[in-house]
Amino acid sequence: MYRPHGALAATLALGAAGCSGGASGGKHSANSKEGGGNPAAANEGAAIGGTPRKGGTLTVLSNQDFEHLDPARNWVMNTMDFGTRLLYRTLVTYRAEPGGKGNELVPDLATDLGTPSADARTWTFHLKQGLKYEDGSPVTAQDVKYNVERSFSPGLPGGADYAARYLAGADGYRGPAEGRHLDSVKTPDDRTIVFELRKPFAEFPWATVMPTFAPVPRKQDKGPSTTTGRSPPARTRSSPTRAARSSSWSATSTGMRGPTGSARLVVVMGLKANQIDDRLIASQGAGLRRLLGNPLWYRHVLAWHRDGPLAGHGDEIVRTIGAGYLATCATSSAYARWRERHPMSAQLTD
Repeated sequence: MYRPHGALAATLALGAAGCSGGASGGKHSANSKEGGGNPAAANEGAAIGGTPRKGGTLTVLSNQDFEHLDPARNWVMNTMDFGTRLLYRTLVTYRAEPGGKGNELVPDLATDLGTPSADARTWTFHLKQGLKYEDGSPVTAQDVKYNVERSFSPGLPGGADYAARYLAGADGYRGPAEGRHLDSVKTPDDRTIVFELRKPFAEFPWATVMPTFAPVPRKQDKGPSTTTGRSPPARTRSSPTRAARSSSWSATSTGMRGPTGSARLVVVMGLKANQIDDRLIASQGAGLRRLLGNPLWYRHVLAWHRDGPLAGHGDEIVRTIGAGYLATCATSSAYARWRERHPMSAQLTD
């Protein structure tokens, strides 16, 4: 998950609304200069990019590398999203749906969102039955406890600090390396984990979304390279990372992620923004690639944006979108309707 900043964020949001078309795509007249409502809200709650399909290969293009994949250190937004969706699971997570529904908590490893004591200082979670690692070994409550404990280790800095902030008796604790354990995290059996807090905390389930609350089996702990029983392939910035779905994957167990999913994953890092644009465009077919190289077409789509979807927002924002985004508009219904009234002309200027 990448989070653009400032004007670029506004540009991307406006652009996404503009290319989407739909019922409101043609509401601006040829001479309209009204900005209308908020175009960024046009696709609120909608899944963009077509209907999800089961299987196949998901390719992720990125202009940066991962910060940390170890769940005890992973607290950077894009890397954390990659880790908790594709490498490991936490007690609780966010619903995998667009829009406001994506802010809802749902159980992941746990059977529910946790059971608090009357004063909200003790929280109990039960793991689902049949949870397994890639090698087929069972996921246990002791594995979750171990990762929470190792997040205190001085050699694993940078991770979420909710465990250190809220667990009772955590002051001065430095991890399990010397055989010490947190008495405030109890595992009465393999599927039950109990957290005792230093003060009431009604929002504790939100804390368990963090990778700190993913399981790590002690025997698989390799320090900062640990990824909870999964070993991501070696990678460099010039070569893609490739991974396949775990043989222990279960659609029933991961129901909150939906029934579909890719069988293979390829991550290409270290790309420049224009390289990402070019690869996205190339994936949409030769016809679209030819259009991108047509200066007349490029000016035509710019004119459409000024007249309709981005009217009133200024040429600078239109130009900031770039050729990569504009190329994807070639097949949009909104542009097609506008093109009927405004055929390409050699007199068009940019």
